Amino acid sequence: MEIKQFVEEILSNRYIPLVHVVNSDPLLSDQISAVLLITELRVEMFKTAAEFAMNVSSNLPDAVIMNMQLDDRDGILLLDWFLGVQSAAKIPVIMVGDNPDAVKVVQAFKMGAADVLTTPISASMLLHGLRELIMLPRTPAVPPRSPTLVPSLDDFPALKGLTPRELEVLRLIAEALTTKEIGRKLLISPRTVEVYRGRILEKLQARNAVDLMRIIVNRKLPE
Repeated sequence: MEIKQFVEEILSNRYIPLVHVVNSDPLLSDQISAVLLITELRVEMFKTAAEFAMNVSSNLPDAVIMNMQLDDRDGILLLDWFLGVQSAAKIPVIMVGDNPDAVKVVQAFKMGAADVLTTPISASMLLHGLRELIMLPRTPAVPPRSPTLVPSLDDFPALKGLTPRELEVLRLIAEALTTKEIGRKLLISPRTVEVYRGRILEKLQARNAVDLMRIIVNRKLPE
């Protein structure tokens, strides 16, 4: 997807979409601003969860980019609050984190995050995500909340290459269990759990926990 095409699509609309960015990290703000500056999107920046909460109801955005860790509040808790607001139920949220652990990634997807990105921000991934969520018709952008991220892994052919034990570990990762909790449940050491996790990442061509959860949620391997 070319940036020029995205900008042309935005400018062809009478309404210019509004993106709220909630982030306390100056370096990350610079990265996001540099990407959004070339899109012609309207952007409002908020440094704290409190500032965002006070202003969002009076000026609802078309999408939100939210840091997983803010100075005054855990970004996951803010995501939970925001998507719990009735008027925000269909507003897509892209979470951003500095190498977030698997538990937080699973929590974000379970709560209804449209996507999770890791820093440093990939301009192409961020722009592609915003275009998919804002410009292209789809219903709804945010999946319904569910206590189970992966109700069934049986209908995903790519997982057939996993061993039964690897599939067990993957199911527990998708339930937001930590390495120690998985080990206790399967009666194996945390180190063994990490070995299985590494094999799963390799077989599914995932670079990290974010990639892994995106693959499972979207039922699609990286291109």
